[in-house]
Amino acid sequence: MLIPSFLFKSSAQGVWTSRLRTAHSVSLFRRLPAVLLLACLALTASAQVQRIRGRVVSSVDGSPVFGATIFDIKSKASATQTAEDGKFVASIVGNTFRVQLIGWESKTVRIKAGQDSIVVSLTPVDEQIGEAVVTAEKPKRDSVMVEPTFLEVHGHYLRIPPTAIRVPEELFSSNNRLVMQPLVSSEANRERIYIRPMVFDGQEYNTTQRRMYDFELQGRDPLAPYITVRTDTLREKGTNLKNNVLIYEEDSIWVEDPNDYFTCDFFLALEDYVKLVKTDSQQVAQGTVNPLRFLEFDFDAMKLTDAKYYPSPETQPRAAKGDMNLLFAVGKSDLDLTNEQNRREFDKLNAQLDSITHHRHISLQSFTIQGTASPDGTYATNQRLADARMAGALGYIVGRLDSDTREGLEVSSSARVATWKEVATLLRADSLMSEAAAIESVVARTSNQDAQSREIRKLSFYPLLLDKYLPRLRRVEYTMQYIVRRQLTFDEIKEMYGDAVAANDLGALSRFEYFTLFRGEEDDSLREVELCHALEAYPKFTVAACDLAELRINADRPDATVLADFAGKDAPAAVNVNHVIALLDKREFWTADSIAAFIPESEESHLIKAVVGLLNGYEEENYQTVAATSPLNRVVCLLAVKHNKEAEEAARLLPTDQALSHYLLATCLWRNEKVDEAQDEIREAFRLDPSLEEKAKLDGDINRLLNTLK
Repeated sequence: MLIPSFLFKSSAQGVWTSRLRTAHSVSLFRRLPAVLLLACLALTASAQVQRIRGRVVSSVDGSPVFGATIFDIKSKASATQTAEDGKFVASIVGNTFRVQLIGWESKTVRIKAGQDSIVVSLTPVDEQIGEAVVTAEKPKRDSVMVEPTFLEVHGHYLRIPPTAIRVPEELFSSNNRLVMQPLVSSEANRERIYIRPMVFDGQEYNTTQRRMYDFELQGRDPLAPYITVRTDTLREKGTNLKNNVLIYEEDSIWVEDPNDYFTCDFFLALEDYVKLVKTDSQQVAQGTVNPLRFLEFDFDAMKLTDAKYYPSPETQPRAAKGDMNLLFAVGKSDLDLTNEQNRREFDKLNAQLDSITHHRHISLQSFTIQGTASPDGTYATNQRLADARMAGALGYIVGRLDSDTREGLEVSSSARVATWKEVATLLRADSLMSEAAAIESVVARTSNQDAQSREIRKLSFYPLLLDKYLPRLRRVEYTMQYIVRRQLTFDEIKEMYGDAVAANDLGALSRFEYFTLFRGEEDDSLREVELCHALEAYPKFTVAACDLAELRINADRPDATVLADFAGKDAPAAVNVNHVIALLDKREFWTADSIAAFIPESEESHLIKAVVGLLNGYEEENYQTVAATSPLNRVVCLLAVKHNKEAEEAARLLPTDQALSHYLLATCLWRNEKVDEAQDEIREAFRLDPSLEEKAKLDGDINRLLNTLK
């Protein structure tokens, strides 16, 4: 049994990609065996037969080419086809064969003497969907004719209605098989979707097949589920074979974007026992019948008002940090309180402490002071001196606090001696590379800081270190923790938010503080940033996500990603409504339908659920509700349910100064076979809005009317 090559179109970069995703049919690809049966070759006794193994690959990326036909040139028969890995084994008469596959350039290959394996590289052909004109023709005596049809959109499904296929008596004999493979092609993503095939067997051919498979075709012959035999006893129920007219039964396929441009081709192959007798392809439909593409709807976003999802106020620990530039006498730990600089530093700290300790809603929890000493001198002496200085400073600071504040206050001090490596870092920052390298060389030779200090004192630039760089390492830092026992005002939170953003510390604000911030913000651009920061700090912040989705919908920028992780069965109605609105804008009707099921039925939700149902293919249940929303929607909905006369009456009431009114009226007139009026209306539509002409080419409802204008 031969399997036509068009049933096995593989994928390659820059060419079509086949995807088998049908609603009601079984994929042929996954049922076919990896290695196909060899064709029976009629060989003469004197012919030289070579057995050749090989692999067919793409010249673009080296990927295997599946389903390519290995055609024996001398015997004029198909020897075999490539398996999923691109490999084949064939018996060839003579020393040449051709490799061919629709969508790829055919290639003739010569077998060298003694060669038993070969790799064939095929180049993909860039196939574009053209503006093919589908017209009815009288069946030719030497060709199969498929009558023009249309592709109809129902939600995310494309419906292919019953299609008549005329097979001339002169072309088909009892020992033939005719395979017809419908193929839907998408322009947007260059995707090919194979649909359930139809197989028409002559009686002798079918008998041979049944005997070959021991009368157990099912499960053995991959085409068995699709076979119609040219006899009354084995004829499929409902199949019309009168006058050799076959009826391809209705089928449908799921597509991701129903507003895409699609065409439908029928690939046909007539074979006998040993070879393909004839192959052909016919485009039978272009564009889609989808009046709902013109449906008008504009839903207002829903605000989350359920206080159950609002964050609660909470006391929050706060931290304040700062630096103090204190001066100490050389070798002394006592503070010189007569020094003007020291007085200024303590006055600044005392003012900050007073603002905390004297506020009735704030309580000081802890105070820590940390000191750093420069590395000149011996390490042990420096460490002891730094510890003593910090302890003295802490005692002075805490001693100035009142007894109530000191009670329960956690205080601590710490000190460290800076390293010479830190000195080298400061030098490099000032582009003193050679000086920094000299210090790093000393540090590399010994890890003892006292030994490092002795060597560094001998360096010629040591006075520079004493004068400029070592003082920069001597510093005092403090941290105080306190708790605010009241809700901050919007202005206070706004100021704190600015500090958090500057410090890249978005978690410094609590959920409640973010809630107060973005609900109080009047500037939408600032509010959007604040909402994004709130979600960055708290990824599961439901009210922030819902407010962000609402803001973007109201700004005509719906974003289906915002609520993707929040919507569902347990989500508040506002979350599900806003997510459905964003999904409708993205044309993800199937996901919108699943989320809409969780929206409680109400007067407000009734319309949005009806629109979702209508766009998912449930026209009869929902078209009346949606039709009542506007005169234009009434026409569109009536066209969707094929109430064409009512649609025409409604279209005649639309405003005559709008191009779409004339376009829809032309559609109604064309459906009602009023060709002359339809031509006048479509011309007027194009005059008012020339861009509609391109859309009409994609519209299976109207593109045939365009052919009558020429």
